[in-house]
Amino acid sequence: RLLLLRGYEHVRNFSFHLS
Repeated sequence: RLLLLRGYEHVRNFSFHLS
């Protein structure tokens, strides 16, 4: 569960960088 949350945060950061 914790890993998923960390991955989600990473994905959000990645998306922000892409934007």
